[in-house]
Amino acid sequence: MMEIAVRIIILVVILLILTWIVNLAYKRIKKALSPKWLSEKGARRSRKLALTILYLLGILTFCWNTPSFDEYIYEAEQALPEWFFSVIAILVTTGMLALIIKKLFERRGKTAKEKGAGAGFKVIGRILIFAIMFVGVLAALGEAGCGAALAAMITSAGFLGIVIGFAAQSTLANIFAGISIALSKPYMLGDALLYKGDFGYVEDVGLRHTIIRTWDNRRIIIPNSVIDKEPIINYAIEDPQMIGRLYVGISYESEVDKAFEVMKEEAKRHPLCLTKAMEPKVQITDFKDSGLQLRLIAKTKNQGDAFQMCCDLRKSILKRFREEGIEISYPRRYVILDRAEASNKKRELNRKGSPKNLDDKDIRHPRRDNARQQNE
Repeated sequence: MMEIAVRIIILVVILLILTWIVNLAYKRIKKALSPKWLSEKGARRSRKLALTILYLLGILTFCWNTPSFDEYIYEAEQALPEWFFSVIAILVTTGMLALIIKKLFERRGKTAKEKGAGAGFKVIGRILIFAIMFVGVLAALGEAGCGAALAAMITSAGFLGIVIGFAAQSTLANIFAGISIALSKPYMLGDALLYKGDFGYVEDVGLRHTIIRTWDNRRIIIPNSVIDKEPIINYAIEDPQMIGRLYVGISYESEVDKAFEVMKEEAKRHPLCLTKAMEPKVQITDFKDSGLQLRLIAKTKNQGDAFQMCCDLRKSILKRFREEGIEISYPRRYVILDRAEASNKKRELNRKGSPKNLDDKDIRHPRRDNARQQNE
């Protein structure tokens, strides 16, 4: 036994030295070679492969050069229960399979995240890993001879599941809604949404909730069961391009054709306007009390660009309207005075004892008269 312990210590020391040599060589090669010949990803894979080969060769060399190793293995098999190695094999296989699934879905999720579809991979990966671990543990317990106890546990778990189901209805509803969202994909990571008047971008989609980052950098955490029932506006689904709408009012005395021309010119000059996709258009949408209502529509790359373009165009159109003499409409009130009716009102006031002249000079104001007396 002492001989095996010494051999193991020597093997560990040798493997540590070889690992240090491989890491040093990895750093030197990474600096010497240009990314054209060896990328960083390729260098990391080569390093992992070299270390794996060294570890395997070390273990095989240790087993080959230890004559009494088989005897110790045989003694260990006789001392341990028959199901021990089977359970260890099942648990190791389950862990390796779960790790492979995790790495696979993480890699596919990163690729899909760049396209905005990473949420589905993330949720499905978690569900598969949980299912694999659950089945592996059940298989290990069954191999260990706990079949009867396992059946009793499953029966008890059925009743316990009913109780937990009633107690955690909202949590289970959120989880099933999260699975439904991951499969149907009404929105994906990075999509621009309008939810109950709040505009933002989808930052995360989990099993229980969805996180939306608003334009002012707030985080709205919405349970999946709630957002699954609410109507949302997805600006990025199918076609992310957005038509921006800008309403401007001009007075009835202004030149309409000139206003049309100015608004189109300012829209075409804006860098966010996609003139190749759609030419800007100006329309008269309504006759208001104070003037005409004009609407400018122009296409942009997305919702954020549409909002920014409309803000910029309000400033530039106002400046051009002032230069061209086009008046922006505003509320007005015209008072028409009938002289005959005014004379009748004046006579009526005179009969009631009011001052004869309605000029401001002859009308007495108590506050102003008091101030005048104090000054005198």
